[in-house]
Amino acid sequence: MSQHDVVLRAPKLTADEAVKMGIIDSAHGTAEESIVAAVGLAEKLVGRKWSGDVYARNRMSLLSELLDDLPVSNTWSRL
Repeated sequence: MSQHDVVLRAPKLTADEAVKMGIIDSAHGTAEESIVAAVGLAEKLVGRKWSGDVYARNRMSLLSELLDDLPVSNTWSRL
C-alpha cells in the first residue's frame, strides 16, 4: 500500500505500518510513552534552534508527489 492509497482510500493503519510508510516518525506502546517521546523530541529540536516553518517546507517538498495528487477544492476560498 502506498501513501497515495492511504490518502485516497483512508484505510485503517497500525502505528507500526504508518512508521514503515513514513507517515509518522515513531510509534509507542502507551500514551505515556508517546508523551515522553514527544517531549524528548521537542527538547531536542529546541536545543537545535529548530524552525517549524523549515520542517514544514521540507515535508511538503518530500511529499510533493502525494500533495500533487490531492484534488484541489475551493473550500478554502470560502473560509
